[in-house]
Amino acid sequence: MSLMDIHIKHFLGLDTRTKKEKEHWKCFDCSKDTLLNVKDYYMITNELWIKYGVENNMLCMNCIEKRLGHKLRKEDLTDCSLNYFNPYTLKILNK
Repeated sequence: MSLMDIHIKHFLGLDTRTKKEKEHWKCFDCSKDTLLNVKDYYMITNELWIKYGVENNMLCMNCIEKRLGHKLRKEDLTDCSLNYFNPYTLKILNK
């Protein structure tokens, strides 16, 4: 199932993800479903994720910024397509 399919089903009230799939996408700190907000699709450097991340779990953008102690900066982000898909990280990269 594509991300678009998941979003469409969610907004139609037809979210068919299993409990395990839903748990996978929850922010480790605040439990927000990171799959449902494009702002939460980002990738920071491996060094930062090792220091501030949660291994294979998810963190929404607000929670990673809290852990970092600052808003995401260009040098925090990796050069990957995911960060160019997200309008929030794209704005940071284009500064």
